[in-house]
Order: sequence, then structure tokens, then C-alpha cells
Amino acid sequence: TLGAGLIPSVGAAVAFTMAVNALRGGASASIIDSDIHAVDVAVIANSTGALVDAVSRLSATSATQENPASFFGANLSIGASIADNFVGYDITDLALAAVETLLDADVGGTAPDSFDVIAVIRNSAVDARGDLTVEATADPVVEATVTNAAETTASNGFLSASASAGAVIATNKVLASATAAIEASAEHD
Repeated sequence: TLGAGLIPSVGAAVAFTMAVNALRGGASASIIDSDIHAVDVAVIANSTGALVDAVSRLSATSATQENPASFFGANLSIGASIADNFVGYDITDLALAAVETLLDADVGGTAPDSFDVIAVIRNSAVDARGDLTVEATADPVVEATVTNAAETTASNGFLSASASAGAVIATNKVLASATAAIEASAEHD
């Protein structure tokens, strides 16, 4: 049996957070197989203002109270926080997406699904007496905000030990394109 002075005082805290966003799609504007007669002609595709923001906040705290009956005490506190943004990717497996973040390698957690912005005039006769504008802008905004705190306190009689560890990871993975084009088939050259 343990005597009154040998009762250990032990505390532990483990915490994990993960915030993940996936932005897919894009924007398109087109004139296809048409005859246009106008003063000004504009084909404009724009994704300005597409915003994703992953926010992950964490606090892990472990403490033992002073105990006169305890000869020794130990505390451990571990915290990990991950924030991921994927633009132009489909998350196929959330756990594997986390592994991709940790290893910075493709392990099958995400699949390319490009965020494309396309403005095109295709196979069309355009008679513009003024301006002809074909414009595409892909400007997705990504933000990842991560905070993490790991704290431990041991306050006992003779032997006290405390350890804490914290990790933060923030990743923004973007696959996007902008294309503006005027394309003609052989009959519209």
C-alpha cells in the first residue's frame, strides 16, 4: 500500500482543432455561335471577392492543485491546431487532407477541380463599331488564421514535473486560372 506521502497528483490535457474550407467553381461569360452587331461588345468574367477563411483556435491547459498529501506531481498538455483552405480542389477525404497538410504531399485527400474564370467569344461574327473587350479575372482570396496555447502547471511538494507542447499548421492550396479568348472555327475565319 502507498503511504500518505506517495499519492501522485497527475493532470493531462490534449486538444486538437481543424478548420477546412474548399472553394470550387469559377465564373464564365461567353458569346458562342452568334452574330453580334453593336457599338461596344464586352465579355467579362470575374471572380473578385471570392473569399475563404479558415480559423482554428485552441487552448489546452493542465494543472494540479497543491496537495500536501502528494509527494510528487506531473502534468502534460498537448495542443495542435490546423487551418486549411483549398481553392480549386475537392476534398475527397478529410483525414487524408489533414495528412496532406502535415506531410506537404499529395496522398489522395484532395482532387483537382480547378477554379476557372473564362471569358470567350467562340465561333461568332462580331461587328463592334466601338470597343471589343474580352476579359477574365481570377482573384480568389484565401486566409488561414491559427492560434494555439498549451499550458501546464504542477505545484506539489518535493517532485513536480510539467511539460507542454503546441503545434500550428496553416495551408492555402490554390489551383485557379483565368482565360480570355476569341476563338474561331474554319467557317468563321
